This record gives sequence, structure tokens and C-alpha cells, in this order.
Amino acid sequence: MKINTDNRTKVRLAQSQYAIPNKLLEAEETERRKQMTDDELVKLFDRIWESDLKASVETAEPCDLNFVRSKLKQKSQHFVDNSQEHRAFRLQRRNLEFIVQLKQGFASEYELTQLWFIPSTDYYPECILICFKDVQERKSFKELAARLKYRDEAELGRELILDFLKKHNR
Repeated sequence: MKINTDNRTKVRLAQSQYAIPNKLLEAEETERRKQMTDDELVKLFDRIWESDLKASVETAEPCDLNFVRSKLKQKSQHFVDNSQEHRAFRLQRRNLEFIVQLKQGFASEYELTQLWFIPSTDYYPECILICFKDVQERKSFKELAARLKYRDEAELGRELILDFLKKHNR
């Protein structure tokens, strides 16, 4: 399977956190992605495509339109093209879910026309999502976890929340 993406689409997708979430970017990229040139955005897309997305898209199973529409927010619904193929996949190591829209070309060639990041914790009822005010605050929390010898910031966050629950659930 060969998947092509034109530069205009790469720029559009790389600019959007609804296509490429900040979790896939380097910290400095999240802060300046809106100011990047088209060439920088194309390079950013290509890097993320090769390192994180390509293999998952190629091996993802097609999904039906009802599933796609059930996952997308209302504002994204009008970008769904019923005539194109849709595939859903999860980047397990990053715990991120996506849907792609592919236009079939000749033989086993496709063109990527849409990429949707599906933000959700609904599928993992044991998870809680915490948003920091900015990247620096998140980075500071991660550094604190490392300094305190936690495996990662999630482990520190879990311990803080459980301690809080114990204190207030007497």
C-alpha cells in the first residue's frame, strides 16, 4: 500500500491539533506551530508521518461511516467524504486514537485527504485527563516526577490523587 499526501494537505494537517495532537510534537514545536512556514510544516508532517503514523495507517482496518461519524465532533462531520475509505487506529505507545480518510487511486495507491485525532478518555474509565495551563507547566511536572524518582509523570499524578482521596474520603 502506498499513501500519498500533497503538500497543501500536509500543511493543513500539520497546523491543526485536531489532526496532529501536541503529544506527537516536540515541546518547542507546540508553541510555534502556528508561526511555522509551509516548508517547516511539510517537514513536520513528514517526520510525524514516518515515525508515528504511516505503519499504523497502512495496517489499520477499514471502518464504516457510522463508526466514523460517531467518533467525530459535529464541526468535523462535513469533511467526511462517503466515497472515500476510512480507517481507525490507535497509537498504543502514545494512547492516541485516529481516523484517516483515504481516496483510492490506481492499484494499491491512496491519497490521504483527512486525519482526525479523536480525543477521548471514554474508552478508559480508569483514566483521568489533566490539562496544564501551558507546556512549561507540564514540563515542570514531568521534571518533578523524574527528580522524585517516579517512573513517569502519570505515576506521580496517580499517587497525588490517591493521597488526596484518602485524605478527603475518611
